[in-house]
Amino acid sequence: MPATAFFAYPSEPKLIGETIEDAIKLIDRERNIIVTPWPKLNITGLKIDNLIRERIDAIDLLIADVTYPNFNVYYEIGFAVGREKPIIATMNFAIEKAELNVNLTGLFDTIGQARYQNSQELAHHLSAELPPAWTNQYWKSKDHTQPLFLLDAFRKTDFRNFIVQSIVNASVQYRLFDPEEVARISLTTAIGDVSASAGVVIPLVSHEIGDWQRHNLRAAFLAGLCHGMDIEPLIIQYEDQPAPLDYRDFIDTTRSRLEVEQSVSEYCQETLVRNQQRAKVTGRVRRTILNDIDIGSSAAENEYQKLPSYFVPTAQYQRATRSSGAVVVGRKGSGKSAIFYRLGEERAKDKRNLLIELSPASHSLSELRQELLGVSNIGVFDHTIAAFWQYILYAEIILRLREILLPKAKYSTELLNQVRDLEARLRFTNELVAGDFTARLELAIRSIREQLRHADTSRDIKEQLTNILFENDIPKFRDAIAQTGGGFSKIVLLFDNLDKGWPARRVEEHDIRTVLHLIEALTKIERDLRRSGVAFEYLLFLRSDVYENLIAATADRGKYNVIGVDWSDPAQLEHLIRERVVSNFDSAKAPEAWVSVNPRLADGKMAVD
Repeated sequence: MPATAFFAYPSEPKLIGETIEDAIKLIDRERNIIVTPWPKLNITGLKIDNLIRERIDAIDLLIADVTYPNFNVYYEIGFAVGREKPIIATMNFAIEKAELNVNLTGLFDTIGQARYQNSQELAHHLSAELPPAWTNQYWKSKDHTQPLFLLDAFRKTDFRNFIVQSIVNASVQYRLFDPEEVARISLTTAIGDVSASAGVVIPLVSHEIGDWQRHNLRAAFLAGLCHGMDIEPLIIQYEDQPAPLDYRDFIDTTRSRLEVEQSVSEYCQETLVRNQQRAKVTGRVRRTILNDIDIGSSAAENEYQKLPSYFVPTAQYQRATRSSGAVVVGRKGSGKSAIFYRLGEERAKDKRNLLIELSPASHSLSELRQELLGVSNIGVFDHTIAAFWQYILYAEIILRLREILLPKAKYSTELLNQVRDLEARLRFTNELVAGDFTARLELAIRSIREQLRHADTSRDIKEQLTNILFENDIPKFRDAIAQTGGGFSKIVLLFDNLDKGWPARRVEEHDIRTVLHLIEALTKIERDLRRSGVAFEYLLFLRSDVYENLIAATADRGKYNVIGVDWSDPAQLEHLIRERVVSNFDSAKAPEAWVSVNPRLADGKMAVD
């Protein structure tokens, strides 16, 4: 009996469709495979998107042309992959930009395509033996520690930031794909990330936003993948936009920040419920031990829950544990964030420590810099940024103290009065208290930028900015910390991701000055709190290129205590990889797993600890 196939391709340009239809006529003569092109579907009186999904469910093979990027085609490929159907991607290499189009997202650039330039060549490819279903080899078990997956956008717009802040406020642990961190998302990575999730948040980006096409193509594929895996994603957009037919009815359209927050918050709660449900059983294809090896994500944020199982306490990590104030420097992907998370876990174990972990998901410091330079000189810029950092850092310490004291205040009238006095004196608003650090950072930046737009340029800008930043509140913050922080042996502040999203070779001079003032603010806070009898330690994590620019702008090159993170020792790197590989298995299978990755150990001379 001949195999059945469904051919998905865009309606425009007609050149592609005509070539495909001619190829199908040639195949029909041999009848070794029955191919139905999408225009031949009988859609009268039927819901088209449902009909397409039902047809993909029923066929043996999906053929999809990716010569030109098309949202509906990407969705249908994702759906077929989720249904574990064999896939053939076709590409007309006679088209000038076909190669660029196929490599646009990273989904298909390492997947073999049936390449053709006319109908005869295409028919020859499609008459070959039916390919096996390989996609379920890349399914992963549910990650119950981080059940939510987010498709991040390249441009960190307010809409995107509303989504991230809502997820953080919902207290759902999440993983994400960030195109600023990783340029491409592979098909196998997408399968693994979605299959491991109980919920997937997929924002659609407006056509006016940079990189919109690449992002929305990824979104279309992931939407189809979720539906194929029977995962109901949150596909969300801001304001009405033309939407692809295949998943138009699944899109949640929002028109305000409140609607975004409500939609994401409700979905996060649903994800927590689904996270407790039984996962779908897969594995019709026999998996080898290599299929079960997971060497981890390039970003520690995506698997910080698993870090203790394979973290290697290097000499740099040991130095970080002993430092009372230092800058941790390393290349992108060198493991700075891993040290950040691991050190935070260790410091939190000692209840005598007050731990503050600051890791903004996004920020608008560069936009603040532009606003400041537009109405002021370099002296005012330095004064403003220095005061800004002191205000932000002191506020975070106070809010962390308040968070610790609140549960205890239920049983102590004295503590309750202390918390109320703190809130009244320091004028804490609901917006300031309810959000996370990212939200508070954006709130402070937005407040200053708004005030700057209405500043009276005929008056002293420096005096106006001083009032905007509530500089008079900084001594109040310091006094409040001295009064309420006495129950802790020391305050430990860890600051990561300040340089997140900054381009590697185009870091602006004033961005470097912003980092410089942050370090000086940390040093000043340490000194001022020590005078008040409070011990304070800090670690700031920076990329190497940002630090090199910082040093170039500093007269005293030996001014900072620097901890350099580098994997230049091959034996140390091999040990790290081994720990990551064997962490996926019990002790009985660990040696076999490590040998499968490193075959030179097959003689058994090296054992796994």
